[in-house]
Amino acid sequence: MSDEMKRDIEKLKSEAADARATTKLIIKTLVRIEAKVDDGFAEIATRMATRNDISGLNDRIDGLAGKVDDMNLKWANHRDRLDDHHKRIIRLEDRRA
Repeated sequence: MSDEMKRDIEKLKSEAADARATTKLIIKTLVRIEAKVDDGFAEIATRMATRNDISGLNDRIDGLAGKVDDMNLKWANHRDRLDDHHKRIIRLEDRRA
């Protein structure tokens, strides 16, 4: 084997070693990034509402809205009765005067 070939082989060995070292650094970096991404997803998962959570809230809001509508109807009925009583009282007072 010639000296030139030996130098080329040594150069290739050196470049291969550099490539392995660079690859190891890239892998370590990717592992760290993966861990951070996993932590981020875990945090999002604990803070994020599910469809069932939102559906349950919507059901409660709908129930509350229904109760408000019922109360408004009752108040309207009471207001009508009070107006009727008020008119009767006015008529009775006018008769006395």
